[in-house]
Amino acid sequence: MTDIKTFIDSVGRSEIAALGFRQQEISRAIRDGVFPSGWYIGLKNLSSQRGIELPERLFRWSKHTSLPLADIPPTAGVL
Repeated sequence: MTDIKTFIDSVGRSEIAALGFRQQEISRAIRDGVFPSGWYIGLKNLSSQRGIELPERLFRWSKHTSLPLADIPPTAGVL
């Protein structure tokens, strides 16, 4: 499985829509070339049931940077 279009063709748009995703959202994912990260669990379960590979790189993951509490300056949040 190399891209979203191939994955969707393998699984079927109707199967993805049955997870609660609208056709417009599915079309947008194809156009953008990435799935929203919130779709991961549903699509991962579906792909596992079908024995189809679902690479994590097909998802738009958020880029969170978290700092351990020790790294936060003591004046952070003080007005």
